[in-house]
Amino acid sequence: ESDYAGYTVEKNEDTDMPLQRIGVSYVLNESVTDSPQMILLTDRALYRPGQTVYVKGIAYRSQTDTANVIAGENYTLSFTDANRRKVGEKEIHTNEFGSFTAEFVLPSGGLNGEYYLKTKGGSASIRVEEYKRPTFDIVFAPQEGAYRLGDSLRVKGTVKTYSGVPVQEASVKYTVTRRSYTWLRLFNNDDTLLASGSVMPDETGEFAVPLLLKGEKAVNSFFTYQIEATVTNVAGETQTSAMSIAAGNRSLLLSAKIDRLICKENAGSVVFAAVNLMDMPVNVPGEYKLFPVAALNSPAYAGTFVSNVETSLSAWQSLPSGAYKLVVSATDEQGRKADYEQEVVLFSINDTRPPVDTKLWYYPVNTTFDASHPASFLFGTSGKDAYILTDIRCGNRRLESSVLHLSDSVIRFHYPYKEEYGDGLVLSFCFVKAGQLYRQQLSLEKKLPEKELKITREVFRDNLRPGQEEEWRFTVKTPQGLPAEAEMLTFMYDASLDKIWKNNNRTFQVHYPVRFPRFNWTTSYTRYIYYNLWFPYTRLTVPGLVYDAFLGDPLSFGEMVVGYGKPSSRLSQVTSGYTSSMDEVSMNRKSVEALPAGDIQAETDDAPAEVRTHFAETAFFYPQLRTNENGEIVFSFIVPQSLTRWNFHGYAHTKGMLTGTIDGETVTSKDLMLTPNLPRFVRTGDKTSVAATVTNLTGKNLVGTVTFTLFDPMTEKVITTQKQAFTAETGTTTSANFLFTADGKQDVLGCRIVAQSGSFSDGEQHLLPVLSNQESITETLAMPIRGEEKKAFSIESLFNNNSKTATNRRLTIEFSANPAWYAVQALPALSQPT
Repeated sequence: ESDYAGYTVEKNEDTDMPLQRIGVSYVLNESVTDSPQMILLTDRALYRPGQTVYVKGIAYRSQTDTANVIAGENYTLSFTDANRRKVGEKEIHTNEFGSFTAEFVLPSGGLNGEYYLKTKGGSASIRVEEYKRPTFDIVFAPQEGAYRLGDSLRVKGTVKTYSGVPVQEASVKYTVTRRSYTWLRLFNNDDTLLASGSVMPDETGEFAVPLLLKGEKAVNSFFTYQIEATVTNVAGETQTSAMSIAAGNRSLLLSAKIDRLICKENAGSVVFAAVNLMDMPVNVPGEYKLFPVAALNSPAYAGTFVSNVETSLSAWQSLPSGAYKLVVSATDEQGRKADYEQEVVLFSINDTRPPVDTKLWYYPVNTTFDASHPASFLFGTSGKDAYILTDIRCGNRRLESSVLHLSDSVIRFHYPYKEEYGDGLVLSFCFVKAGQLYRQQLSLEKKLPEKELKITREVFRDNLRPGQEEEWRFTVKTPQGLPAEAEMLTFMYDASLDKIWKNNNRTFQVHYPVRFPRFNWTTSYTRYIYYNLWFPYTRLTVPGLVYDAFLGDPLSFGEMVVGYGKPSSRLSQVTSGYTSSMDEVSMNRKSVEALPAGDIQAETDDAPAEVRTHFAETAFFYPQLRTNENGEIVFSFIVPQSLTRWNFHGYAHTKGMLTGTIDGETVTSKDLMLTPNLPRFVRTGDKTSVAATVTNLTGKNLVGTVTFTLFDPMTEKVITTQKQAFTAETGTTTSANFLFTADGKQDVLGCRIVAQSGSFSDGEQHLLPVLSNQESITETLAMPIRGEEKKAFSIESLFNNNSKTATNRRLTIEFSANPAWYAVQALPALSQPT
């Protein structure tokens, strides 16, 4: 049947109304009644090829104000690469809390890019890249204070390792680029390089870049200045960060955090906000005046304020109801003035007529309601003898239809909640006056119960020692403060990964769908009238069709996933779990070559050196922890041995889908810390430099030795050992450098670097892949020959003209009666299948 119908209205002899076409749109409201949803969560957002992705899923169904997990259900979880090719699939089964866990090993030789996890009702994505973890970062401080074009600023920042150690004696190289905009036309002109140079950070790692805000002081233009800073530490690692600063001819932007309609009974306070163009608060004194619109020359009230602090409006309660203009002004430290104006309407909830001349007056006092909190709103008109058609609808039913007679008056409506109202009510007011249609539609929604679990830390330490065994405890309570019967996911990963790729899409929210019918009034007979009504109807099953191609493939994936890899079985057996990775450490940085003998702490008690070998990027991933009778979650883990900062996340839920989250940070560090800057691989014959930083946080000056050892991980046989002496004042960082050449006899080298000074020691051990300096080359020689024919061919040009360095030579002769077949075999789809 057609979704359009024609209607006309006749009264007695009045039949002049033309046929009115009315269209109705239908929306399947399957999500309102029984829609299955899936939340997918992973331990990280970034992986290397070959690492493991750990996943937790939570299946649930939601209605308008309730939700429940889907227990005992089977699902198929698929895993696809950047080209949407399937790289894994698992059959999963939800437990009593509606959750499941799974893991996928990423292909070692697969494509980099975005990978996707998908199952019925939910999806997530992760990033796969070949990367090297950074050990330090450059962080700019927000630009505070008032400024404008022509001012000189100092843009501050810090350079610190992820374990909190300032990076010293490492020059900060910077560039300043300007880009111009207009206030109304937000497109930019060409970038202009304004300055470049370098500055040195202080002993705390802080630095400041000078910035002169050059630019034409036009009324309607502003500029953005991008400051890019690059730092190379003493170990040779380079990191870059950037920030942008907006500037114009205004030093301050003023505003009043107040509604246009102000109920005098509720007018408690207002915040007069003053910010710079970076939206950072600026505290300045100011004054405000409130003028009646009918008498703009005489303020009804005046006062002073301090920006960004609440200012009382209690004096406004005695002012007459009506329209006012609020005028705000303030000056910055240099006496530059900023202004702000806003139209406001003061009224009392007990007014019997609108405070201003308006055909439609509406003010929502409270539009959410439940059994103990009724909904309330004001409705009125300044017009005389207005007959207002009133409709009250609930779901797809009209509960009431009446005509309200108002004449320059206001009525306060109260609606206590009733069970028959379901999700709430939709009210429509409509009337015609002087040939003009006026309408107001509002929704009164059922107040949802509190759904958030309260998670508190009972035992959580923000500073750990690498390799220590740790136990943490959390308490999960219901919104009413009772111990919750809940399941909780906890995981912790290396925060340095966020520098490369950060997951900003991870969500842990339950969707409670609420649908209200909408209908429009119109006076135009040349337009269609559309009604949006939500009716449940049966979904039809359409037989599947097979196409040889699709035009377009829209994607809609939100989450992001992560895990950590394991060494291959062959290397695991011979290296006792040694893993390849990088991380750095420590505090004040200062390179020290020599110290007076009296200042040096002599250490003679040589203890066995501590060598760190476990550098997992995910510290732990516990997907299905359960609360005890006291609502407690207790778990233990061994801290990975990386010297870095860690991001902790916890997600708890109940069978009724009450949810709660908790986040935290912790740092792993030692008194003496060594951090090498290793390449990801070396090539046979390359002369390779390996640098390391040594940081002294022991509280005493140290003299010691850095030992560099290369060994065969298959046999543990030492290949070479080098040593360098170091001296380091307390709170400083020094460096050591070593050179070696890979001879190609091993495919993988073990690399151990240890710093030792008496009883203090630290070191790292890694595997270093060795790539061949030779490439496999295939040369071809066409040998066309006819039947019944003998022909001689020379092969002296092969093997790179019989090069002496050519090894592993092999000669293959192929015959084909149809040479065109070779062209077919050369097609990429056949020669390089994926």
